[in-house]
Amino acid sequence: MNKRFKAWSIFIFTIGGTVVLLIFGTVLLFFYIRASLIPDEKEEEKVISLVEQYLQEKYPTLKYEFTHVLYDSMEHYGDFDYAAVI
Repeated sequence: MNKRFKAWSIFIFTIGGTVVLLIFGTVLLFFYIRASLIPDEKEEEKVISLVEQYLQEKYPTLKYEFTHVLYDSMEHYGDFDYAAVI
């Protein structure tokens, strides 16, 4: 009986440890992905200032309004990470 108990306890601890590690890894992966989807505010400000400079040089009489800054976290567009939407 003692051998069976020892074998089952090792099996249960092995399975339990594996499950705990998988849950812990999944939680860490979730938070890492969630954090990577948040845009950087300094980069957004930099994009807005660069676009304002460009528009002032090329189109000095144009009246425009920024609606938002597009952050391409999934690289759908490939050519940029941040873009100002006018």
